[in-house]
Amino acid sequence: MSWSTPVSRARKRESPERSSARRRVAPAKRAPLERWMEAGLDLARAASAAALHEAVVAETLALSGADRVLLILQPGSSGNGAERGSIAAAHLPHGESASALLDAIAPWIAEARRRGAVRLRHGPDGAAPQAQRSCLVAPLSAQGEWLGCLYADIDGALRAVQGPDARSATPSE
Repeated sequence: MSWSTPVSRARKRESPERSSARRRVAPAKRAPLERWMEAGLDLARAASAAALHEAVVAETLALSGADRVLLILQPGSSGNGAERGSIAAAHLPHGESASALLDAIAPWIAEARRRGAVRLRHGPDGAAPQAQRSCLVAPLSAQGEWLGCLYADIDGALRAVQGPDARSATPSE
């Protein structure tokens, strides 16, 4: 009996044209592409909504190196006019509150819902670069229906999302 991975099984089913195109990708770029494909397969295998939510956060951490990740679903009113949602899953440094972070980013969630676009921010405004975070807010929707958003951030200037990495973190326009 031979052991096969989801990637190897998928390759057995791909067309000759797609296989040829995949082989033309430089070897250095192949590993990240395979990781993204494996992430998609992992998400597809989630046995429940809670497992899917946890898998989304885990894959976001693994693929981005983020310090904080919130998966926010089905926003309603926070009572202060800014839309926010419920926290479906989260990863934060020890001692930090997911609810406090959600309150802080509620205006960004409302903007993501209105604009339907991924936004990369650096802040807080006026802080030294090493004290800033790179914050990504990505709206989630399916068939035109708003589902929520994914928030991820990275502390400090040395790990900030900038330059070519920023382009890979957000969809091309």
